[in-house]
Amino acid sequence: MAKELTTELTFWETELETIRSVGPWQTEAEVIRDAIDALLSSHTKLRQAVAVKLYLQDKVTLSRAAEIAGMNIWQFRDHLRAQGIAIVVPEETSEDLDAMIASFRKV
Repeated sequence: MAKELTTELTFWETELETIRSVGPWQTEAEVIRDAIDALLSSHTKLRQAVAVKLYLQDKVTLSRAAEIAGMNIWQFRDHLRAQGIAIVVPEETSEDLDAMIASFRKV
């Protein structure tokens, strides 16, 4: 079993390098990014589930999660609510608010 897995991984590495070398990509990471984008663009439910999970893990902001899901922020908020997921709004510190006020005064 371990030998089969090693052989399969070696094949995937070879295939990945070959795709990179014949395509427009500079790195294998670019190939993988495009492959993931293609996968997510053709599977709406998967894209939405990934966006929700990344949001719940605090790996992306609400707006970035909405973008990943292919929704605007209001649609994504509704999507979360429909699943019973609370929307977390980060608390502003007094320093954040002071900085915001100072930036408005400069304008």
